[in-house]
Amino acid sequence: MSLTLLYETEDRPLIEMIKDTLADKGIESVLFDEHTSQLWPSTFMVRLMVLEEDLEAAKAIVDDIVNG
Repeated sequence: MSLTLLYETEDRPLIEMIKDTLADKGIESVLFDEHTSQLWPSTFMVRLMVLEEDLEAAKAIVDDIVNG
């Protein structure tokens, strides 16, 4: 099992909404660089990682949230 990048952004409320929605759907996710992005917000984005096996389902969820 390996983690893969699902989404990255500087928008903290958006990435928290995505993470919460994934959890509601039973998809575990992990935030990378969340503290670094707070120290240097224009340099580092928060990355949302999921297991490779969950990637396609997670992408569909992100697409629904981001694009309505």
